[in-house]
Amino acid sequence: MRVSVNKPLVACAIAASIVLAGGCAKQEKETDEKPRPEDEPAFCADTLLPPIGVESDILPVVETRIILPGDADDYLGGAAALYAEYHFVGLVAAKYRVREEPVSVEIAQFPTAEDAYGFYSRLRPLGVALGMIGAESYLLGNSLYFTSGQYVVTMSVEEITASSNQALALLAQEINKRIGPMRAPMLFVMFPWKGKISASNQYFAGDFLEGVGLEKVYTSCYELEGDTATFFLTMDRGGEQFLTLKEWAEDEAELVAAPEGLAFPEHSLAFVHQQRGLVVAGLVNHKLVGIINYRAASYESLVAGWIKGLR
Repeated sequence: MRVSVNKPLVACAIAASIVLAGGCAKQEKETDEKPRPEDEPAFCADTLLPPIGVESDILPVVETRIILPGDADDYLGGAAALYAEYHFVGLVAAKYRVREEPVSVEIAQFPTAEDAYGFYSRLRPLGVALGMIGAESYLLGNSLYFTSGQYVVTMSVEEITASSNQALALLAQEINKRIGPMRAPMLFVMFPWKGKISASNQYFAGDFLEGVGLEKVYTSCYELEGDTATFFLTMDRGGEQFLTLKEWAEDEAELVAAPEGLAFPEHSLAFVHQQRGLVVAGLVNHKLVGIINYRAASYESLVAGWIKGLR
């Protein structure tokens, strides 16, 4: 099962990090590969697959295939770059017969739950109905997608019917049970709820706003009074990210006066982005927060309240 960025198989588009403690319990196999650096996570997504005999309704029909970063370009094609952006650890692909329904599954592993959620969020359609499996999930076409902990799981059937839908749910529950209970990154709770578009949370490990240089940025999309905007937030204890954004804006954009209705307690700036409209940002309690495509008539009250609440 090949994953493509342009097709649904694997766009608005944390005070605490959620990482699987201790990594994988699986012992490393003997290999001819170079020794793995101590700080690099061990690949163990294959241990999440149900083996023969665990569940009589779930039977593997082919041997699993493991894809490590060195093989990613050949297997993933054009999607490999997005995997790499989130520090891809590896992927296991398998096929099962679940209550006589053929199901293909891929489990991609990333170093942290933030990286896994970020990758998943970049593929998820804006506003899609979310399910209950894992930290977050959705069904699109003939495929089920969910993220939980360090993993992103993609499962597909030949066509969606009552029986194939049940097969997807059964296999997803079995895999998720092996991961354990997980939540979406906690920093998303710091965003306001009014006007928030469903299924719009995203996490960017790097290169947020394409070329600016911001890293580890959380975003969510909003619609008020017919105007859409993107709110963003990243931890910035030393102010380095604010300086990065300010220096880029001075060189690449048109600086304008910061809106008077937004009382940032520390430094702030505003500039017109050529493609994204008016961007307003500032430092609040060791966080860089901002709004893309800001329009005072629609968003002044909401953003002012957001800034006040983050102090």
